[in-house]
Amino acid sequence: MSGNQALQANVGFLGALVFAVSLVLGSGILVLPGVIYHSIGELAIFTWLADALLMVPLVIIFASFGSKYPGSGGVAGFIEQAFPYLSGGSAYLLLGQCSICFAIVAITGILYSFALLLPNFHASHMLVAGLSLALIFIVFFISFLGNHRVIWLQKLIIIPLLLFLLVLIFLSINHPDAATSSIAYWPKHFDMGLITQGMILAFFAFGGWESFASMTGEIKRPARTVPFVIFVGFLLTVGLYVGLSIAVQKIFFEKSMMMGSSFLLDLVQVNHLGQFSVTVCFFIVFIVVIANLNGVIWSGSRTLVTLGQKGWAPEFLDLAKLTHKKVLPLHALLIFLALSSISLLLYALNILSFATLICLASQSSMLLYIFCVLAYLRLERSLIAKLVGGLALIICVAFTAQFGRSLWISFLYVTVGVVYQNRVLLLMKFTDYKEYLFDFFIKRYFSIK
Repeated sequence: MSGNQALQANVGFLGALVFAVSLVLGSGILVLPGVIYHSIGELAIFTWLADALLMVPLVIIFASFGSKYPGSGGVAGFIEQAFPYLSGGSAYLLLGQCSICFAIVAITGILYSFALLLPNFHASHMLVAGLSLALIFIVFFISFLGNHRVIWLQKLIIIPLLLFLLVLIFLSINHPDAATSSIAYWPKHFDMGLITQGMILAFFAFGGWESFASMTGEIKRPARTVPFVIFVGFLLTVGLYVGLSIAVQKIFFEKSMMMGSSFLLDLVQVNHLGQFSVTVCFFIVFIVVIANLNGVIWSGSRTLVTLGQKGWAPEFLDLAKLTHKKVLPLHALLIFLALSSISLLLYALNILSFATLICLASQSSMLLYIFCVLAYLRLERSLIAKLVGGLALIICVAFTAQFGRSLWISFLYVTVGVVYQNRVLLLMKFTDYKEYLFDFFIKRYFSIK
């Protein structure tokens, strides 16, 4: 099959929705509601609501771009419409973000599994990285089932998971031991420092749309389907996080939580699953991680396909080549697996900590958001669009500023992409510059005729 054949647009509304939910919920659903409540107490619910409101302008922007400029390039394709010379840099930034996220999700799954099954065992970085690599290989081979089977698997995972979480929220909120007073929701004192701390932790729980954008080129009727998927997926995600936050707040109000990251096990145990609690939680962790990894590898491999199609990557990699029959980007999948393995290797050797990996992925997401917002402001002409874009830009810059000097690493991704994309133009400019030096300096000072 020819390497330049386009990926097929055969993903319907439900398939796109389960992928969106798997990417946005991610592994954060396993830990964040408990961690934030453990950190800031009854103020947690306000941080979730505030972050949901702050995310609305970005959701509007991604819905608009996804319907107008669908493609495997995702955010790179959006940015290309406004800033052609920056699109390669944004594609490399997204690729770096996806490959790091792939490693993060796998590590999270392994660490959480150890906490459930062997709570007193301290696993080394090398062991965690090795098991994470095995988990990544499982997802890699799942990709070879073909797009239709992967989408079917996502539906099989996400739909029962959503139902389970909704039932768990309902049982917890209505549990006999749950706090019934409105005091459980309304704190005595508002500490803006604590709320801001919680908002920084919770903001990225509603992210992931930059990864979902890479599959818009494979969605049927994207002009109608993509905005609907994004809005429904966003509402589902907000509902689940807020619901779990309320459940945790009612169950543990004025009670001690030993460790916020174990909130899921605590809620399951509270609802009388007894000896099956650990097994149920382990199963939930496993399917959440598999679903999230399926979404990330889809996004990352499609970004690599775009790099190949646009000529933004070395030709010998043949990234745009698709396999016969199943129409899979085999070379792109292999390269993405290799890139993610590098992140795991750096973690295994204690060169990069887990917190550093999360920081790198988060700052890459924020820079991508800023680039998309700037593109939106340049392309859209209406006053409402300008207001939405301006508000989104203020929000993104405020959160991005928290990363400080560490942003240079993400800018390095952008620089590599921009230089490679524009290498021919830069070479021509450099050649012209050499002639300029020769004409105006060498000839002048050495009287060369």
